[in-house]
Amino acid sequence: MSPLQCPACGHPIVTLWRSQGPWKSYRCADCEVGFLNPRPSLEALRRYYNTIYDHNDLAESEAARGDARALVEALASRRRPGRVLEIGSSYGVFLEEAAARGWDIQGVEIGVDRVAVARERWIPTFHGTIEDARFPDAA
Repeated sequence: MSPLQCPACGHPIVTLWRSQGPWKSYRCADCEVGFLNPRPSLEALRRYYNTIYDHNDLAESEAARGDARALVEALASRRRPGRVLEIGSSYGVFLEEAAARGWDIQGVEIGVDRVAVARERWIPTFHGTIEDARFPDAA
């Protein structure tokens, strides 16, 4: 069995961050990217976020704002503000924090209720998958 590596930077040291429904989230010790392992199928994600996942309350998401701020600060320590794309952007709390610090933001989310809330909050969010989004090259 091969060791678990960060899918973004390949760093070999990742730590268990939290359990999320039936999946485990890990965070890279180097670039701080969070990811699920094993990676769920698209159908499993759609079913989970559109029918099973019952934590659809924005207040809970707001409670995570501190995590979002910490992630934006980690990103800002590595790069100047530019463009940021969040896949699985939920209500857009991370993106809202990033925009407040000068980033040009875009979200992608498969949960229809979350997309509606994000758009009501003026957070640009595509409903669907990254493959469906068809963003321009180098966007």
